[in-house]
Amino acid sequence: MEQESVKQKTKPMIGPVIIIVLLLIIGLGAVIKLDIAGIGTSVFTPLLKDVPIIQAILPERAEETMAEKDAHQYTSIEEVVERLKATEKLLSEKELEVEGLNEQNSIMQAEIERLKVFENDKIQFDADRKAFDEQIVFSDKAPNLSDYISFYESVNPDNAAELYREAIIMQAHDKEVDDYANTYGTMKPEEAARIMEAMTSNMDLIVLILNRINIEQRADILGEMDPEIAAKITKYMVPEL
Repeated sequence: MEQESVKQKTKPMIGPVIIIVLLLIIGLGAVIKLDIAGIGTSVFTPLLKDVPIIQAILPERAEETMAEKDAHQYTSIEEVVERLKATEKLLSEKELEVEGLNEQNSIMQAEIERLKVFENDKIQFDADRKAFDEQIVFSDKAPNLSDYISFYESVNPDNAAELYREAIIMQAHDKEVDDYANTYGTMKPEEAARIMEAMTSNMDLIVLILNRINIEQRADILGEMDPEIAAKITKYMVPEL
């Protein structure tokens, strides 16, 4: 009776044990198939790759991985040495590339710093220019604001830039003519006369110069000229006569 009771207690325990074992086998198969942590390719593939049916649970890339490993197997010390030399050469080339990139980076950083100086100077220049313009418009010695506004409103915006450019050119030209006049005013009349006689192809400039020196100097220079040339210049100076 006691033996039968033991058997009855043992039989129900076999089923759960089988289920647990099956679950463990299925779990292990899943771990191998999914190659979790590389277990499938690194541990079980070398052991089970030649076992029929069971090899079906190996990872799909197991054969490729094994082939790659086999390809990296060396058959002699010479091959290992050659491989190391090639690796060292590649490493040296990469180090040179890194050094070149670091040098370029240093150059670019230096250029950026140099340009920052110009940028700061430009900002300061714009600020100084704005302050200067405000001083012209709003200082105590500036023209009446209403007159200032009216003047600029009367200028067509499309023509303002061109008029400004022409005014600058005229101002520079006037200064140049003044310099000529000062030079001729300090020369002896006969010397100035000889030079102007050679300039009759540019009568406008001669007239501008003579109009900027005093009457006595003008008379002395004309008096030293050839009468016909002097008459021609005088006619240019007073065209309405």
